[in-house]
Amino acid sequence: MTQLILLNIFNGVVIGAFYALMALGLSLIINLTNVINFAHGGFLAVGAYLASTLQPYLGFWGALIVSPFLTALLGIVVERALIRPLYSRDPLYSLLLTFGLAFVIQDSVRMIWARRACP
Repeated sequence: MTQLILLNIFNGVVIGAFYALMALGLSLIINLTNVINFAHGGFLAVGAYLASTLQPYLGFWGALIVSPFLTALLGIVVERALIRPLYSRDPLYSLLLTFGLAFVIQDSVRMIWARRACP
C-alpha cells in the first residue's frame, strides 16, 4: 500500500513539473515577444515525437540532446517567417496565426507519426 502511495506521489510531482515547465515556456514567450502562442503545445509534441523517432538511431541521450535543437530550429523558422511580420500589428493577428498554426502542427503530427504508431 505504501509503495502505491509513493508511486502516485512521484507521478503527481513529475506531471506537475511537466505542466510547470510548459507554463513557464508559455509565459516567457508572452513576456518577451508579446505574442500569445497557442502553438506552444504543438511544438512540445513535435519535440517529443522527434525524440522518439531519433531514439533508435542516436540512443536515448542523443535523442534527448538533438531533438530540442531541431524543435528550436523549427520554432526559429516559424517565428522568422510567420510571426515576426506581425509584431507591429494588433496582437489579435498573432493570436489567430498561432491558433491556426496549432491546428496545422497537430494535423502534421498525425499525418507523419500516426502511421508509425499503428502497424
